Amino acid sequence: MAQEAEAAGKWLRAAQLWGAARFPALATPERHEAYARQRAAYARATAGRRLPVRVTRGTVALPMDGGTVPFPVHLMARRRRRRPGVLVLSGGVDTWKVEWHRMAMATALATGLLVVSVDMPGTGDAPGPLAPDGDRLLSALVSEIRRRHPGEPVAYLGLSFGGHWAVKLAIPGVVDAAVDIGGPTGVAEPEEPIDVLALPYGMPGILGNALGLAGLPRAAQRGSVPYPPRHRYCGRHSKSRMVASSRSWLRW
Repeated sequence: MAQEAEAAGKWLRAAQLWGAARFPALATPERHEAYARQRAAYARATAGRRLPVRVTRGTVALPMDGGTVPFPVHLMARRRRRRPGVLVLSGGVDTWKVEWHRMAMATALATGLLVVSVDMPGTGDAPGPLAPDGDRLLSALVSEIRRRHPGEPVAYLGLSFGGHWAVKLAIPGVVDAAVDIGGPTGVAEPEEPIDVLALPYGMPGILGNALGLAGLPRAAQRGSVPYPPRHRYCGRHSKSRMVASSRSWLRW
């Protein structure tokens, strides 16, 4: 079906169908190929076409731990009468930013906000595996947005596991507002351990893929989410501010 959509020049439909083919995780060569074709189709769908919103695909370069980490983003904004404010949008461990294209576009149109779509840590184009400090990437993104839009509020909308990052950024005040739709927060009273291997719908394998594991989380890890040791993207920990890889990545 995806190939038929490509042959008909329906590139956005092709991108969504390739997304279904790569779902839920990049666990096989066939799914890696489907993901590559999804991104290629999405590039065709958003390049040189008159969409209801302005769409920009780009990559920011994040100086971190002694090196540089690329962080791809999708930007969407009304063509006219954009309101002050930026909304960062991310999905969960199995539904990534291309799948949220229509929601991002509708949100930009309805609110007038600039919508910045990203993949949550450990998924899609995001650098590095899922880790407890994955919010450092997102915090750096928010800092760069604030630098480019001084005085404008910045919010985070997280769907599914993406809601975890919305809460994690909201508690220390990194963002001005946050919406968590179905994301884990770990604030149960008393906090209950998560039996990862008992989660439904293939989630142990999906989480294992996001964590960068070669297989399912070990049975010995039952009772807690199997986070690996603190991930170091390049080397020594740093709080360096994120900078753009090109001066055009955030032209809105």
